[in-house]
Amino acid sequence: MESSRGEPAADVLELRVHGVNNTTAPSLLDLRPQDVELVAGDKLGSFWRPTAAAVSALEQGQRGYVPPGIVREAYSWGGMVRTTPDLGSAGAAGMLAGALARVFYALILPFSIANAAQWSWKLPAATDTERGVRRFAAATRLFGLLLTLLFTCTAASLALDIGALQCAAAPPLCAPLAEMLEPLSGWSRGQRMALFALAPVAAVAGLWLLSVISQLRYDVLPGMATNTAPGLPVAPRAGAAPDARVGEPAPTALLAQPGFWSNRRTYELARLHLAAGILLTGLLAAGHAAMAWHTTCAGLGIDAGCLGDAPSSASFWVFASLALLAAAGLVVALVVTIVVPTTDTATSEESRARWSELWTRALLFASIGVYLVLLVVLVFDDTGAGAGPARLYGAGATPLIIVSAAALIAISGIAWRPRAGRRYTAWRGCGPAVFLSLALALATATSAITVVTVGNWLNGSQGAVALVRDAESPAAQAAGLVVSSCWVALGAAVLAGLVVAVVWIAAAMARRRDVTERAQDWGAPGRPDAVDVPTGGVLPPSPATLFARISSGRGIAARAHLVEPLGGALIAWLGIAVLVGVVWSWAAYAQRVSLWAVLPALSDDVVRTFLSVSLPALAWIGVGLVAVLAVGAATAKNRPLGLVWDIVCYLPRTGHPFGPPSYAERAVPEIAGRILAWLEGGRDRRAVLAAHSMGGVLAVSALGVLASAPSTRPALARISLLTFGVQLRAFFGRMLPELLGPGILGTEPALAPRVRDADPWRADYEAQGGAAPPGEATPRGPGRLAGALLPHGVPWLSLWRPTDFLGFPAVSTARADPSRGFRNDVDRVAEELDLSGYMVEVGTHGEYYRVPAYTQAVEDLLAT
Repeated sequence: MESSRGEPAADVLELRVHGVNNTTAPSLLDLRPQDVELVAGDKLGSFWRPTAAAVSALEQGQRGYVPPGIVREAYSWGGMVRTTPDLGSAGAAGMLAGALARVFYALILPFSIANAAQWSWKLPAATDTERGVRRFAAATRLFGLLLTLLFTCTAASLALDIGALQCAAAPPLCAPLAEMLEPLSGWSRGQRMALFALAPVAAVAGLWLLSVISQLRYDVLPGMATNTAPGLPVAPRAGAAPDARVGEPAPTALLAQPGFWSNRRTYELARLHLAAGILLTGLLAAGHAAMAWHTTCAGLGIDAGCLGDAPSSASFWVFASLALLAAAGLVVALVVTIVVPTTDTATSEESRARWSELWTRALLFASIGVYLVLLVVLVFDDTGAGAGPARLYGAGATPLIIVSAAALIAISGIAWRPRAGRRYTAWRGCGPAVFLSLALALATATSAITVVTVGNWLNGSQGAVALVRDAESPAAQAAGLVVSSCWVALGAAVLAGLVVAVVWIAAAMARRRDVTERAQDWGAPGRPDAVDVPTGGVLPPSPATLFARISSGRGIAARAHLVEPLGGALIAWLGIAVLVGVVWSWAAYAQRVSLWAVLPALSDDVVRTFLSVSLPALAWIGVGLVAVLAVGAATAKNRPLGLVWDIVCYLPRTGHPFGPPSYAERAVPEIAGRILAWLEGGRDRRAVLAAHSMGGVLAVSALGVLASAPSTRPALARISLLTFGVQLRAFFGRMLPELLGPGILGTEPALAPRVRDADPWRADYEAQGGAAPPGEATPRGPGRLAGALLPHGVPWLSLWRPTDFLGFPAVSTARADPSRGFRNDVDRVAEELDLSGYMVEVGTHGEYYRVPAYTQAVEDLLAT
């Protein structure tokens, strides 16, 4: 068959999928922007091809050249996860909205990390229900709710403790806002409390609204008809070419279950979080009005002596009743959060909707009702008119209770995976604890930095250390702004833990790294005279110089490969710091002394000096973060820390409803649908799915979607997989073994890299067989992606290079192990030198498609 131009019609689709960092379509196709054109999609997910003029103008050997018989496309998915919702772009209002959106995205990063813990324990096989691990799923949801409460508590500290009770009552305490707050000083304290109580609820509602906007943008599966379950590609049209694989058995892997990428029901969980935030705000406001305005009680110690004549006051009972109702509502929210499932697709949607919809809606409406009644009572309460500055009752104990409870859940994550096989999972099976600890440390640090930064700004020239409560001299501090000691202790402790961790990591990174032996075994050059360089030219390159650059790149890559052990050390130090801050704060509150009087082994001057250094540092960190977010809003709409979002937002949103939704819920079916649509065009058509880095995870997931239904499973016989620079085995196989582990993809179990070895992968390399005899190391045809995901497999080749700081072999670090009859026919080493341009470059994580190994891999896959 020929095309309309008389050329042979292409029967192969080479679909390239980029990885992290949102590689543009022109870069992925290795062409100029004017040489590519959009063929399908929108600004969030799109497919691009070289223009006809570009294809005809290029010759073999030039960058971007497309061989005859191949249609090359690039799939761009970075817009789904990197962009913030479009809240308006005209003028100062648009910039402010963009800045606020970026601030919110920075604040909800812990939510996404906590959600990753939902998928890191020992998940049940052949199903995505919570059966068998319900207690772990419930603990993760409870942890997520505690993060939302910590966020609410932070907003309440700023609005109620600092804003309503200190700044608005005595505007000179907050010089930058004194003129603006002066009219409020004549209000009653109830009216000021009612006004500022709107802010925490508005903050939580903003999180809810942002999640809803994002959900509409990303969660909707574009053009995917649902034949047997949501999220599946359309079945082949009538007349499509038959296939011999109709009788292939259904796979048992989670990624190949029909409903895995369907939109999960997180609406109920979102209502619970919103209701909990409203209830906590009401509890703090009503509790303060009841206890601080009618009793002499301080802290958690409540007895008949401090209550005094309060029980005889109707106002006391009104506020106490509202506080009790809010507390009871919080307990209900915690219980329902534990009970309501978010991943149990086997449960009848009808029966589940009846009780979950009823309870969550009723609780949300009840929380709004209690909150509105409280606002009305506060506005019309005439006690305490003209009262001076005060502190919010429970402002210190509440965040401590929340952080302490979350810390207990995080610590329990150590035991969430079984003992067997822990050496082949990330952090020796402590992945859930690591994810939860990191989320808690980030949330705690963010809250502390926010409170200290705002307090330091409002405190004017007095300095950040003046914010610390001085229990020994309360009268001397009455003229200054004060924040809860828990924020000071937690922030200072986390900062100290971060400094210690950075020093430890720097020492580990400084050690010499050498992967020459392993690189030689794979066929990479091990000495200067083995470097293959072109001759002639204006400036012939020096093999010795190039090998020195290659060796340097290998050393940098080897250090970057230590991300698991070094990241674990960082998170361990941060977790210890959070615990130290919690114990330090509880000791100060229990003894009713200042933070510097808690540690008898240290003099007051030592602790004061530590705080005088750490608090300004926290404040400057906060200022720097705000500046970065503001500049980003003015120059782009991308989320801050884009690389992190690319990774954590792959997983479905089931642990925390306010984290950004999973881009994979659209990208994975979209990739599968594009390939299926191509194959439907003729029985001779084939497809090579070429995926880079994180794109490899999406590509494997897309194959799982095709394998999930009998109507699409036959298409796998005409699909081949080419991955390059991927982390399937080294990262995802260890962190998410039930999703992408050895049993799922047919890869070899991976040991963790070791900090003490010059080659971090030495132990894993030797466990996989080490150096193979020459005969065993000869490359053969492509291997297969098999395992529980694809029982019959698809042809698979994967490229890596020793200079890649983020890419690894996909199946094994060794080429073969004759002692057990193992041959690695999937992994191939790619050239470390890019000779396609005018200047010779050392390749790292990108541009694999410029080296001969890539072209050869495509040819070998098409020859199968």
